[in-house]
Formats: sequence, structure tokens, C-alpha cells
Amino acid sequence: MRPTLRAAWELERLHDGFAGLLRKVQEGDTATLHTVIQSAASDPNAADRFLRSTRNMPLADFLALTQAPALDLIAAIFPEPETTSDSPKPARRVTWAEIFDGLYKIATGWLEWPPEIAWTATPYEITAAYTAHLDKLKALHGAAEDEPENHHPSEEQRQRNIDAGLDPDLDLDRLQALKARLQGGA
Repeated sequence: MRPTLRAAWELERLHDGFAGLLRKVQEGDTATLHTVIQSAASDPNAADRFLRSTRNMPLADFLALTQAPALDLIAAIFPEPETTSDSPKPARRVTWAEIFDGLYKIATGWLEWPPEIAWTATPYEITAAYTAHLDKLKALHGAAEDEPENHHPSEEQRQRNIDAGLDPDLDLDRLQALKARLQGGA
């Protein structure tokens, strides 16, 4: 079983959210366990064969075989929280449906994955690939946080600007560096 985006999307809706899903799995609801197995199966035929093989199994044995893996799978759906040293900013509540929709958009938009690849990737794989993609873009093009805070020209540059009849705050050095970078010179 894989905690794919498709499985996450389907399972979150099964019992009106993950709380209901977890409750049903913990209660040993066999229909829910069957759905978890089928939704997360890498090979649907193998999942069907497995479920057929458990039809005559005592309930306790079936639960012993399926509950813990189902709970592990559900736990694996959730993306790792970001760890930052910054103080958290207040954010609006986001539903799981919005999160999964956002992950799908990242996978198919930013990462340009075909829909089938996006649906079969895990939320972790999508977020890891997206982070790597952003790191690549920052390495290629620089990042806003790489820029110095003070964008003002030096006093020497200000005086040269005044002498040349230019705006004293025009940073010619940075302008020339940008021009060279855009032309592939630096």
C-alpha cells in the first residue's frame, strides 16, 4: 500500500474527514479497512486477491492483519510539517481537500507531472520535489533573501550621479551588474 495523493483524497472523503476515518479503522470497521486497502493498493488486482483470501478469516485475525498497516498508511499521508526558526504567522484554516487540491496543482502545474503521476505520488514526494524545484530556481536565478537589504548606492556613487546630472539614488553599479547578468555576462 502507498499513501498516494489519490488514496489521501479518497480516504479523507470516506467518513467526512480523517477523524471519522481513524475512528472507523480503530473500531475495526471491515468495510472501511477494505476501502483503505483498495484505495492505497499499488496493484488493485493484488488487493482484490488479498481481500478475497481473507473472506473466511476470523475477524480478530483480519483486524490483526489490517488495522496497524491501515493506521500506518493514514499517518504516512500527512506531509511533514515545515520546521523554521521564524515565529509562526497566523494562517487561515485550510481543509484537507484544499491541501490535496494544492498538491495536485503543484504536481501538475509547477512540476509539470502528468495527472496519473501526480495521483500516484505521495504528498511527501510532491512536497519534496517542489522544494527541490524551488531550490533549483533559487540556485539558477537567485532569491529575494539573497539580495542585500540596503539597495542604496554608496556615497561615492551618489556624488558621481549628482556630478553627472542623474538621480542621486540611482545605483549604477547594481544596474550595470543586472544588465551584464541579463546579457549572460555575469
